[in-house]
Amino acid sequence: MSVPTVPSTSAPWTTEEKPTGTFHRWHAGRLEAFGGSVTVSNGPVVTPDGARIYTADTAGGLIRVHTWDEGRIGPPRPFAAFESGWGKPDGLTVDASGHLWVCHYGGSRITRYDPNGRIERVLPVPTALVTKCAFGGSDLTTLFITTALRGRDATIDPMAGHLFAVETDVAGRPGEIFEN
Repeated sequence: MSVPTVPSTSAPWTTEEKPTGTFHRWHAGRLEAFGGSVTVSNGPVVTPDGARIYTADTAGGLIRVHTWDEGRIGPPRPFAAFESGWGKPDGLTVDASGHLWVCHYGGSRITRYDPNGRIERVLPVPTALVTKCAFGGSDLTTLFITTALRGRDATIDPMAGHLFAVETDVAGRPGEIFEN
């Protein structure tokens, strides 16, 4: 199935021009910023071993990685850059083996990266605006995928705005509950 590309004027980051977004964490009873400013932020997600945090600078087309050691979050380092035609990095999740799954807003796919930033697989999605993915199901091998309808013509892109469930051969991680 051919999915039409997304005109840049329909992308939510086209109205954002300055890096005013910031990542925060709640730690020791106070809110702390980390990672500097980004134009449109997504993530963060933490690896199963707790040693890394991934964040996305959506407008910049960049996935960043931060070390997390003894309660301190390190500065962002480039992890993966999106190429032209890939859309923009949106929702992120990490599976049980520490691989990063990244949704491509405007790119009709999800990419799974190994911990070294190499592409391990690409999962096509039959609509352009892929927004978020998360593992679920009894064994956490079902990847649930949300998509957006924003600015899409349902006669051209009839799957826009739908929720998808895809069985995978890898397990995700159970959700974490915040406790203060």
